[in-house]
Amino acid sequence: MKRFAKILVGIMIAAAAFVMAPVTALAIPSLDIDITFSPEGPYDSGDSAQVSIKATNTGDVTITSATYAYFLNDYKMGQLVPYQFTNLEPGANRNLMGFTTEFSDQAAGQTITFKVEVYATLEGGEERTFIATHSYTINPLPVYSITFVDWDGSPLYVTTATKNQTPVYAGPAPTRQNSGATSYTFTGWSPDLGPATQPQTYTAAYNEETAKTDIANYTLDISWFSKEYNGANQVPTLTVKDGSTILQEGVDYTVTLYRDDDWNETPLTEAVDAGSYDFWITGRGAYEGEGFKLFDIDRRMVEIRVDDVTVAWTGSMLYGESEYYTDSVVSGHTATITYTPASGIDPGTYDNGSFADDFKVVDSDGNDVTANYKLQGKTPGKLTIEAPSTPSITDGDVTLSWTSTVYGGTSQVPDVTVTHGGSTLTPDTDYTVALLDGGNNSITEALHAGNYKLHISGKGD
Repeated sequence: MKRFAKILVGIMIAAAAFVMAPVTALAIPSLDIDITFSPEGPYDSGDSAQVSIKATNTGDVTITSATYAYFLNDYKMGQLVPYQFTNLEPGANRNLMGFTTEFSDQAAGQTITFKVEVYATLEGGEERTFIATHSYTINPLPVYSITFVDWDGSPLYVTTATKNQTPVYAGPAPTRQNSGATSYTFTGWSPDLGPATQPQTYTAAYNEETAKTDIANYTLDISWFSKEYNGANQVPTLTVKDGSTILQEGVDYTVTLYRDDDWNETPLTEAVDAGSYDFWITGRGAYEGEGFKLFDIDRRMVEIRVDDVTVAWTGSMLYGESEYYTDSVVSGHTATITYTPASGIDPGTYDNGSFADDFKVVDSDGNDVTANYKLQGKTPGKLTIEAPSTPSITDGDVTLSWTSTVYGGTSQVPDVTVTHGGSTLTPDTDYTVALLDGGNNSITEALHAGNYKLHISGKGD
């Protein structure tokens, strides 16, 4: 049940006189100052109370004006403008102030006197001072027991701390004995040290570290070291061993696949193209460190060949096989190259076919995959022109009317005479004449300065 403090302060003045005339009663001033703390106390640090002050004119004279102040242990609480009121008639009251006060740690264990002084001017000009006080006690700060224990609950140090004071540990340095490959390092207390608000037990906290084995010192094996490019994903099986124990991926280590020449270290999910690759192994769990293992996908070897052909002599320019064949190209891939077939006119064997340097391979989607191939060999086809079974005209059978002349601005071709076996042959019956330029191309006139050929081909018998 709450108690309320009420202080009644008054000054009673009585006067008597022995006179012969009728006596008139004197006006008596009185002011009741009611100071209320709710709740009244005693208080603990951090508590608060609602303070209200009310003045009641209990006399029979009007207080025309008044100022007032309040004090804590005689210390006047300063203000720029004095508190004041006016015209408090007999029987009337006035609320002077109301506020909430909070009790701090600094005041713990003290008794505080709250005082109100009212400086009043009465009707008629007389001045009076009215005083009221109220004392309250702030309990001393509570003291809490603080216990420090080791990780296993064994006591290390016991002390005390007053409310809101952070306890200080002054016991032996906490240590925990290592266990096998596991070591312990003291890191602090659980919970963290903080202002005391209740009895508290703090437990030593340790960082646990297990000695790890460097995975680079163990055996890293792969099922193969190199394979030829086949257009598909090819990744060998990796085995990591600690002695005879096979370590488990994802538990003892992780693996990331990289191109060996990729300095940006872009992780891969497959190995398809020709080149060198790295398995990058990173220890985890009981293992630490890093290691790597290399494997290669070699370029696929390819050969291109053209078949040889044999044809009968016709007296005209003849050409060998133009179609080429490629060996070992991956199914679905297409290899291309520019090829000029062998060619000739006279009977004989010609191996003047040639390949350009534009070898290219594309996959079924049209993507250029040439880098995955190596052109190991190119075999051009030969052209064989078989001689006719009839008598053949030779160079000794042919006579020209001239073999050299001076440019004259018109076509100049010498006359041809062909004899065989002592007989002069007839043109267009026994032979034909073809005019060729220096590149063995058939032409119809010899107009410009240069070298020309007359190709005589037998005909009929």
